[in-house]
Amino acid sequence: MIISKVDSLLKPGTTVDVILTGLDRPSKNAKTGPMAQLKFAPQDINPVMAAETGEDLAVCVKNCIHRPLNKVEKEDGSTEGGTCYVDLKRGILSSWKAHQGKAVEILTTLKSRAVRFGEWGDPSTVRRALLDHVISIARREHRHPRPWTGYTHDYDKRPDLKDVCMASTDTIADRERAKANGWRTFRPRPVGAPLLDGEIDCPYVTRGVQCADCLLCNGGAHGKDISIEIH
Repeated sequence: MIISKVDSLLKPGTTVDVILTGLDRPSKNAKTGPMAQLKFAPQDINPVMAAETGEDLAVCVKNCIHRPLNKVEKEDGSTEGGTCYVDLKRGILSSWKAHQGKAVEILTTLKSRAVRFGEWGDPSTVRRALLDHVISIARREHRHPRPWTGYTHDYDKRPDLKDVCMASTDTIADRERAKANGWRTFRPRPVGAPLLDGEIDCPYVTRGVQCADCLLCNGGAHGKDISIEIH
């Protein structure tokens, strides 16, 4: 269902559909488990083409190294960046197509599911008030006091998201900057690299706990930072 059509805060002048899935058909994502999935998609261009042409800037933070167009070829022939884990050609594209031309529906229930902010797209695409509306419903129905997960690469510009999202950091320097500004962080690290002070391994990796049950990645001021080895 489309729960809102908004002007993108990341690229003003571009209309974005805010799409919620996973209520009637639970997500098949093995890591997240059966969470409601909120995604942000440019209205008038399919997600694959958006990523290939740079129109994804309506929903993705420009300096995110994982954006496909931020892939860099190094002198030794290796590449860096462009490593977004989102499979746009499958679930995201089909979801976008299924919602083309659909009207906005009023969200009244999450059917007691926790919600994941940003299956595709950064939560900084929208105003905090929209996220708060979804959170209010999640809290009303769910046993957990903070039943959501969220990550943002826009932590330098959106301090208002600090209580909702983890700062999505890619280097030790990124993490240090985010920590200095009061964020909890999520950091991928090379295989074999040690955890930093205050970090724990993602519980899905260490114990097989799905995000729907873990719910540690919900921002806020309290709790460990999360890190995961890059495979």
